Amino acid sequence: MAPLNVNPLPKLLALLLGIALFASACGNESGVETLPTTPDGETAASEITSSESAASETGSDSETAVTDASQQTISVLLEEGDEPTEDATATTVESTTTTEASTTTEVANGGGVTPDCRSNQCNVVLEGDSLTMGLRDLFCLKITAAKCINSGIGGNRIDQMMETARNDVDIHVGDGDNDVLFLWAGTNDFWQKFHSEDPTANAQAVYDLHGEFIEERRAKGWDYIFVLTHPPSNPGLIQGADQLNELIRTNTIGADAIIDVGAEAKLADPFDTFLRAEDAVHYTDNGRFIVIDDHLLPAFNSLTGA
Repeated sequence: MAPLNVNPLPKLLALLLGIALFASACGNESGVETLPTTPDGETAASEITSSESAASETGSDSETAVTDASQQTISVLLEEGDEPTEDATATTVESTTTTEASTTTEVANGGGVTPDCRSNQCNVVLEGDSLTMGLRDLFCLKITAAKCINSGIGGNRIDQMMETARNDVDIHVGDGDNDVLFLWAGTNDFWQKFHSEDPTANAQAVYDLHGEFIEERRAKGWDYIFVLTHPPSNPGLIQGADQLNELIRTNTIGADAIIDVGAEAKLADPFDTFLRAEDAVHYTDNGRFIVIDDHLLPAFNSLTGA
């Protein structure tokens, strides 16, 4: 019988096809993905790169716009209780760098020891209510001292300050003759008409408590005590501050120096919204920096020889 004439090509093709299918299956199981192709045959990688580039350019434009905006000169008004942004604080600081003559008056009947703060070893505490609290660390950041604490508590009256002074104030007294205390009190005593409905009688009570507070602080070791007067406030809320200011200026209570913020002409209008809050009692940061730069700093610098 003649041998069959078999064509091996179909079997070879089938074998190659099987190998190809097997390789393809192995490739998919390995988790390797291929980039899809665009209609024009190019991979989508070029589209991804273009999108990232566009996003980068858009972000760059936005950043440039923000930078340009932040470089504009602005006046930032902060109401009581608002925390200034870093930019707002920086803007305000720059606008209040000019310091005028201090209205601090040293008096002979203070009774304290004048500390030498040139060695940067003075302990400094600011005691008061929300007006003091509102200064936050803005004053402390401008001086060099061993310690600088703001103990102001919103809503506090002078009698409440006396009750908490042991823990809020006296705990910061040091060993040497280097302890400096600023006292700015009375606003809430007037706001609440706490001691008397009569503004004059209320002012006298607040003044007398100032004297008791100072006497107690002397006994606890405070060497130098400043007392601040009050600029005009909303007459519908605060009555008696003018009478208190006149009493403080006589200083029969033993303060070492009076810081007469109440005589500051720039703070004479309580309804000036650039310097005062909406209640016409508290201050914006612009007003606070007048208190700090024109009054507190010169007072402290008088103890440093600056």
